[in-house]
Amino acid sequence: MSIIKDSTWNIAAIVIPTLVALPVLGLLARMLDVELFGIFTLIFAMLGYASVFDMGLSRALIRSISINRDSNEDIKEYLFTSSITVVVIGCIISFAIFLFKANIATLLNVTELIYADVVNCLYLISFVIPFLLLNIVWQSYLEGLERFKELSILKIITSILLSVMPLFFMLIKNSIVFAVAGLVLARLISFLVFYFYTYFELKQYHYNSFFNKSKLKELFKFGSWLTISNIISPMMVYFDRFVLSSMVGASNVALYTAPSEIVSKLLMVPSAVSKTLFPKISNKLDIKVVYKVLLFLLLIVSCLTLPFFIFSEQILTLWLGSGYEAASTTLRILLVGLIFNSLAQVPYTYIQAKGFSNVTAKIHLLEVIPYFMLLNLLVDLYSFNGAALAWSLRVFIDCCILFIFFFKMKKL
Repeated sequence: MSIIKDSTWNIAAIVIPTLVALPVLGLLARMLDVELFGIFTLIFAMLGYASVFDMGLSRALIRSISINRDSNEDIKEYLFTSSITVVVIGCIISFAIFLFKANIATLLNVTELIYADVVNCLYLISFVIPFLLLNIVWQSYLEGLERFKELSILKIITSILLSVMPLFFMLIKNSIVFAVAGLVLARLISFLVFYFYTYFELKQYHYNSFFNKSKLKELFKFGSWLTISNIISPMMVYFDRFVLSSMVGASNVALYTAPSEIVSKLLMVPSAVSKTLFPKISNKLDIKVVYKVLLFLLLIVSCLTLPFFIFSEQILTLWLGSGYEAASTTLRILLVGLIFNSLAQVPYTYIQAKGFSNVTAKIHLLEVIPYFMLLNLLVDLYSFNGAALAWSLRVFIDCCILFIFFFKMKKL
C-alpha cells in the first residue's frame, strides 16, 4: 500500500532526526541552566509558530499541486506566486519582532540577568522568518506531488542540522545567544537545500507569469479559512508555554516544555501520516483506506506512548539530568492527550482535503476562548501540571467534535 510506504518515509524523516535531537537537547539542558533552557525551548516554539504566517498558502499549495499535477506550468505559477506572497508576509513579521523585541522579552518574565541575552536572541530570529516561510512553501512542491521519499531524505538532513547547529555553536561559546545563532543559521541552510533541489527541476518548465493574481485568489479562497486554523491551532499548542512563563516565571517553564517536547516529537508520527493522506484524499481516496489508516495510527501511537507513560520519571532524568523529576506527572497527563490528538489528525485531514477548511476553522474559533480561560484557571491552581491538564482536555474535546463532522461528511 502506497500510504504505508509514504507514511514510513515521513515517519523516518521524524524518527531519525529525533534520535539525534533528544540527546542534543539533553546536552543543551545540562549546558544551560533551567531558566535558559526554558527560554531556548520558547524561542524554538516561536520559530515553529511563525509557520502559521504563511496564511494557509502551503496547505492550499499542496492541494492545488495535487489536483494540477499534470500541468507543470500551473504548478510553477502556483509555487512562485506563493513564494512572493510569503516573502512579503515574512518581512512584515520580521520587522514586527525586531521592533518589539524588548517588549516580547518583558512579556516572557525573564530575570534581569538574562534579559539582554533574550533581546539579542529575538533580534537574531527576526531575520530568519521570511526564509522559514519560503522553506515551508518549497517543501509543499514535493509534498503535493507525493514525492515523499525525496522529501523525507531532505528533511532528515536539514532536521539533523537544526538539532546539531545550536550545540555546535554552544561549544564555541556557552551562551544562549550562540545557541540561537546556530538555530537561525540552520534554518537558513534548510531553505537553501530545498530551494536549489527543486529550482533546477522547475527551471525547464515554461510559465505565463511569475505572479498570477487569479491563482493567488484561488489559493487564498481555500487558505483563508486555513489561516484561521493555522493561527489558532498553534496558539493552543504553543501559547500555554508563554502563559505559564508569564504567570509562574520562566524558571518553571522548562518543567513543562521538557515533557511537552517529548510529546511534540511523538506527535510528529501521526502528523507524518496525515501529510501522506492529504494529497491522496484530495485526489479521491477510498474511505475504507482511511479507516485502515486510523487503526494503524492507533496501534502505532499506543505502542509509542506506553513506555514513556510507565517510565516517565526515569526517562526525564536520563534525558535531562536531575531537577526534572517533578515533570513526570506532567508528561503522563500530556501523553493521554497525545492519543486523542493523534487520532484527530485523520478526520482533520479528511475534512480539509475535501475542501471544507471552513469547518476546522470554525471548530478552532469555538474552542479558543474556553481553552484559554481553562488554561489560566488550571495554571493558577496547578502550575505546569495545570497547563498539561488544560491541553489534554482541549484535544480530547477537539477529537470528539472532529469525528462527529467526519462521520457526517463522509456520507456526502
